[in-house]
Amino acid sequence: MEKIIYKITQIGKENKIHSGVGYVCNDDLFIAQLSAKAKPYVEVYEDAAKYCCKIGDNEYRGAYSKFINYEFTNEYGSKETKEIEINYFIWYKIIVD
Repeated sequence: MEKIIYKITQIGKENKIHSGVGYVCNDDLFIAQLSAKAKPYVEVYEDAAKYCCKIGDNEYRGAYSKFINYEFTNEYGSKETKEIEINYFIWYKIIVD
């Protein structure tokens, strides 16, 4: 497990940027986040490091897509589920002690 500093940009109508300190382990990125109700949780970007290329000394950058199932109520009152793709730009640098 390697400690990193990162910047992850979620692409959409409004770009959301997350940055801080996290970890890379077996091509997965582990990032500490806060929920809307200020509860801490760990966000896992599975296999994200596979899609990042080396751009400098211990520095990596790439694009990553994640699919989630989104459940909503339609105009007729019934629940539907759709699969939504979320795109990210990832930059991280491995911290060497």
